[in-house]
Amino acid sequence: MKMIDIFYLKLFSKIIVSALILLFISQVVGVDFYSMIDGISNWHYLVVPLLVSLSLLPWISANRWKLFLRLNGIEESTKKLLYLIFLSNFQGFMLPGLQGGDLFRVYHIEKSHPGKIGVAGSTVVAERMLGLLVLCLLSLFSLPFIPVVEKYFHIVVVVLAMNALVVTSLWLILSDKIYNSYSGRQVSGALASNFLRYLVLFHSALIRFPYKDVLLSSFLLIICFQLLIIMVIYFVFLAFGYYIPYMQHLAVFPVIAILSMAPITIGGLGVREGLFVYFYGLFGVPPHLAVAVSLLNYTLVTLVPVLFGGVLSLYHYLSLKRAC
Repeated sequence: MKMIDIFYLKLFSKIIVSALILLFISQVVGVDFYSMIDGISNWHYLVVPLLVSLSLLPWISANRWKLFLRLNGIEESTKKLLYLIFLSNFQGFMLPGLQGGDLFRVYHIEKSHPGKIGVAGSTVVAERMLGLLVLCLLSLFSLPFIPVVEKYFHIVVVVLAMNALVVTSLWLILSDKIYNSYSGRQVSGALASNFLRYLVLFHSALIRFPYKDVLLSSFLLIICFQLLIIMVIYFVFLAFGYYIPYMQHLAVFPVIAILSMAPITIGGLGVREGLFVYFYGLFGVPPHLAVAVSLLNYTLVTLVPVLFGGVLSLYHYLSLKRAC
């Protein structure tokens, strides 16, 4: 079977899994997707999330990435990085998990800098790793400010477990011992050999990246990005006429965001809705509302920028065609 056939087979299976999970959730919690939009009572609250998703979030992402690239001796304009972010989000939309666009970001930045193979792409992962750490710190910071609800202990346990999991995972990724265990090995076959060589360069760049330097220079951008993401959730709940204190979002949404990265379904669809139902249910949010908020948030934060990336991609394609 050809590689492209395998890819489409896996893609089709992910779409089926996503649809089945959504169908199951809709049956369990009684969500009517056709009438769900009627539950939005305060449409004006969606203006801020929409503007944030198309302006502040990508601008912060581009400038944060720019700092990571600069520390590896790579100079890029904010305008180009913005284009690559929107384009990559569009291209990676149908890949499993929430970070499919990162794979295309790695591809495009290394294509632009062939002399920095492995090094350029590692900035995407390094940026993501620090973002995860900040998410964890925010969730820990918010715990003392959450009112002691009935299942407060459950929230604390889940947040602490997630933090431990993330820290352990990052420690393993940056472990010299793991890197040394395979970096000097030889494998047969040109494809396997090239892949191993690239993996060694990529992993080496991750381990040697000056995290302390970039953390000091980009910490404010990372914090602002994560706080804005959570603010979008806050406003989406308000659009449905449901008020939840910001600190409660700060405690549970990082957990949802990190667990949704698991490459099980397309864009985390279905998995994320289940997580919304469980974690926001700890605050007494009805299951049907949690699913509705999750889907609307996904539309604003992911689908709208993806659509914009598709428009940019089409415009670029037509411009090249006219030039020929």
